[in-house]
Parts: sequence; structure tokens; C-alpha cells
Amino acid sequence: MAEFNRQSQRPAPRASQRSAQRTPRPDGSPRRTSAASNRASVASSRTSAASSRTSSASSRTSVAAGTRQRAAAPQQRNRQAAASVRQRSAAPSRAQKKNGTNPLLLLIIGLVAAGLIIAAAFGISSLLGSSDSESSSVSAEQQVESAPTRPTAGQLSAEGRPTTGGGKATAAGKTAVGIVRTPEERMSASSSPNNVPPGPKTVYLTFDDGPSTNTQNILDILDEYGVKATWFVKSDQRQVEYVKDIWAADHQIAIHTYSHEYENIYASVESYWNDLHAAGGVIKDLLGFEPTLVRFPGGSENSYNKAVSAPIIAQMNANGTHYFDWNVSSGDGANHDAEFLIDYTIEQSERCHSACVLMHDSAAKDSTVEALPTIIEWYIDNDFEFDVLLADSYGYHF
Repeated sequence: MAEFNRQSQRPAPRASQRSAQRTPRPDGSPRRTSAASNRASVASSRTSAASSRTSSASSRTSVAAGTRQRAAAPQQRNRQAAASVRQRSAAPSRAQKKNGTNPLLLLIIGLVAAGLIIAAAFGISSLLGSSDSESSSVSAEQQVESAPTRPTAGQLSAEGRPTTGGGKATAAGKTAVGIVRTPEERMSASSSPNNVPPGPKTVYLTFDDGPSTNTQNILDILDEYGVKATWFVKSDQRQVEYVKDIWAADHQIAIHTYSHEYENIYASVESYWNDLHAAGGVIKDLLGFEPTLVRFPGGSENSYNKAVSAPIIAQMNANGTHYFDWNVSSGDGANHDAEFLIDYTIEQSERCHSACVLMHDSAAKDSTVEALPTIIEWYIDNDFEFDVLLADSYGYHF
């Protein structure tokens, strides 16, 4: 019944379809097209379409896969590079572990060692500094007790030595340049033959026969101009105590004579040395040392010492005694007024490369005191540098 109903419900074939199914063959027999064949064709078409869809989906899948692969490639390379870096970074650690060393431990040990070294260095420096300070303090105290204090210098000479400076200016507005010698320099011995001239425009003011009642006047004038000088001392006189004041003011002290009696001094070589050592002994009692700088009474060549001067000089050269003559005389050995002394001194000095000036410090030489300021000013205005004689200074020998 059901089958019947399905059959009864099936639509009747159209006439055209039936006609097509019964199309006669060329031989006149009817041609029948099978429905199954049609269905097979339709199925084949459907299969081709499905195959096309499958192929298209496969293509899309391939493209998507390729895109994903290309997108993932940089990340993969980055992951590979990072892994390689980690491997290289880990390599030294593995080597260090293999060798039994620890970088952190080594760093800590190095820092501790450096800290210990720095601490030790600071400790040693502190110890040395305190030791040096104590020694310097003791040395300074000893120097103060043994020698006069050196005054503060106002200028520096061309040789870099402290100079007096700050003295009275001349009419031309100039002040003296004078080297200040230390006590050690002034006391020092030397083996020099005293044959090396000083630099140009050097002047040594020297005073024979002092100290005297005029000594303080001379000291005041020298101090006013900031000038230092050399005294050749005659020690057999009441004013000999002025030697201390002369020395304390940074002037030079040398030996002239004890008695200044020519006939007795030059009676023999021995007589000369006796007089010289007598004078030196007085100075040693006052200053604590016997000078090695001397000046013959009347100079190294005079009518009184012709027979004894050569052997005396030979002995001086052998025992480190240094004698000094002069190349400029103020003329105050005779009785002249101040104007004469000034003109006479300047006339000789104008012809000199350097000047060692002979003057006298005695009670009778008031004209020397009067002429001294003008003589000093002439040397200042003509750019001379004042200095004192030392054991190795030029001797200005006759």
C-alpha cells in the first residue's frame, strides 16, 4: 500500500521527456536515454564541484599555513638566538665551575684586598707625617736657638734669592735691590781661589776699622735704603759689641786687624797670624764663630808688608782664609769732605764692571756718614745690585 502510494504520488513523465527517451535511431529503431546516465552525469558534476571546493580549501589552507610559517620564522630565529646567547653566557660559568672558581667570590676578595691596601697606606702616611712634623719642629727650634731669624724679603733677585726691597726711594723713584744672605751663607767656608768676577752691576759696600761711634749711624742709613754691607772689624776697641748688631741686621762680619799697628803686624809672618787670630777670637766670643774673610791693613800690597805678603797669602790659600782688596776707594782714608767722597767714588764706579767700595767706620769719619746716602742712591739709580762678600766671592786682588 505504501509502495502504491509512493508510486501514485510520483509525477507522470512529461511528454517531452518521453519523446526524448524514444528518439528514433538512424536505423529507425527508437533510442532510449537512460535516467541513470543523467543521474551519473549530475553526480559527476557535483563531484567535480566538490573537488574544486576541496582544492580551493586546500589552497587556502596552504596559503594560511605558509603565512603562519613566515610569521613564526622571526620568532623562531629570535628564540634560537636567545638560546645561543644563553649557551655562550653559560659556557664561562661552566668552565669556572669546572676549574673551581667563583667570579663573585673573586670580586669580593679583590675589593677586600684593595681596602686593606688603602687603609695601610693611609696609616703609614699618617705615621710618617706626624714623625716629619715632630722632626721639623725640633729642627726649627734648634735653628732659632743657633742663628738669627731671617727677615721677610720684599722682592726676588734675578737668581731667585730673597732681596731686601721696600727701602727708601731715590729722587728718580727707584729703590735698592739687595740680596739677603742667610747666616749659614755668611759663615760658610770655601776652597775658592776667589777669582770668578760677579755679574755686572754688582756693588759691595765695605767698611774698615769699625765698629765705632759712627756704626749706628751707618746701620740706620743702610736700613733706610734696604742695603746690606760688609764690615772688616778692628776688634781692639770699646765699641766692638756693635758686631752683634751688625750681624743681626744681616750684614757680613770679616776680620781686619786687632791692633792696626803696621810695624808690629808685618814684622813677620807669625806676627801677622798672631794679630789676625787675636781679632778672630774676639769675634768668636761675640758671634760663636771665627770668620775666614779678611782684609790686610793697608791692603794686600803696601810698603809695610812687601817682605811677608807672599808667604802669608800662600798660607791663606792652603788653610781656607780668603782675603779681599777693593777696586773703588771712597777716598775717606784722608781728610776730605762729603762732596769729594761722592765725586771720587762715582768717578771710579763709572768705569767698573762691578764695584767693591772701600770706606771706613770710625769716630773721625763723619764725612763718610754724610756722603753715604748720595753714594747709595747713585748705585740704585744706575741699577746696581747690592750684596755682601762671601768666602767664594771675587777677591778684587791688587
